[in-house]
Amino acid sequence: MDSNFLFKKLFNSGNSLQIEFRDHSKQKKLFKTVIEKMGDREVTLILPVSQQIPPGTKLVVIGRHDADLKNYYFTAEILAFHQGDPATITISMPVTMQTTSRRRFFRCDVDLFFIYQDDTETEYRGRIVNLSASGLFAIVKDNPSLKLHQIITCQLHLPTSVEPIRFEGKVIRVESTENDDEKGIALDFVNISEKIQNEITKYLFQRQRELIKMGHIKAGRI
Repeated sequence: MDSNFLFKKLFNSGNSLQIEFRDHSKQKKLFKTVIEKMGDREVTLILPVSQQIPPGTKLVVIGRHDADLKNYYFTAEILAFHQGDPATITISMPVTMQTTSRRRFFRCDVDLFFIYQDDTETEYRGRIVNLSASGLFAIVKDNPSLKLHQIITCQLHLPTSVEPIRFEGKVIRVESTENDDEKGIALDFVNISEKIQNEITKYLFQRQRELIKMGHIKAGRI
C-alpha cells in the first residue's frame, strides 16, 4: 500500500489511534486516543484517561487500517501536554517505524523456562523474566564462567509454540540479584532467523493483551 495514501487514511481528525510509551518508572503504558486536529508539522490527540505525559516522551503510535485490518506503527515525540477535560497532547508528525525497531520496542515481562550451555557444554536452567524479539533478561544460577560478550547456546519455551526455540545469545550484561546464588543476565540474540523473531513477536502481542487484562499495562478506553 502506498505510504502517503496510508498516512492520509490513518491520520485524520476523529480517527482513533493507540500510543505506547514508558513512564518515569519505566512501566509500559498503552492508551487509546482520538485525533483532535492535524497540523502541518504536528498532531493533537485527545487523552481519554487522566495521565500526564511530559514533553520529550518518545511514543510508538499505532493505527489500524479497516481495509486490510492491519496495524501500522509510527514513532513520534510529545511536544506539549495540555491539562483539561479531556486532556490533550501535541505530538510531532509521526514517522513510519522500521520493522527492526518495532520488534525491539515490544518487550514484555514474562515467566518462561530457559536453558543455556556455556563453553563446557554444561547445561544451566533458569527463568526468563523479560523478553523482546531481539533479546531477553533471565535469572539463572550463578555461573562464574559467564563473561561479557560471550556467545552461549540457549533455548526457551513459548506457550504459543509446540517445540522449544533454540538460538544463540550474546551476553551483554551480568547483574547481581537479591539471591546470592543467582545472577541476572541480559542477552542479545545472535543471527536469529526471521521465523523465530515472528514466533516471539506473536507471543509478545498475546502476552501484552494478558498484561492489559491483568492491569499491569494500562489501556485507556474511548
